[in-house]
Amino acid sequence: MQNEAVIEHIEQVVKLPEGAGKLEDYARYYAAQGDNIVGVYTYSVGQRYDLPTGKRRWLTDSRDLPSIMDGGCSVVEVTYNLATKRVHEIFCHGEA
Repeated sequence: MQNEAVIEHIEQVVKLPEGAGKLEDYARYYAAQGDNIVGVYTYSVGQRYDLPTGKRRWLTDSRDLPSIMDGGCSVVEVTYNLATKRVHEIFCHGEA
């Protein structure tokens, strides 16, 4: 339940980058990574990343986060710092 509260807070304060869609347009994956929570938001749905658009999932291992190197703003990555309770970084992925 604690993870759900952190995700809820992140989604209340996050401002998506210019060019990105609305938060509910993405499948949203989250995992702890050291003192941070990393989120990967994606339009891409495939065999490995099967979460439907608009849903979110907590992953127990950050190595299981979607690893998509391009895609522009169809893939957004966010890093939230647990100590400061702030979004540290948010960006769209590059274009291939």
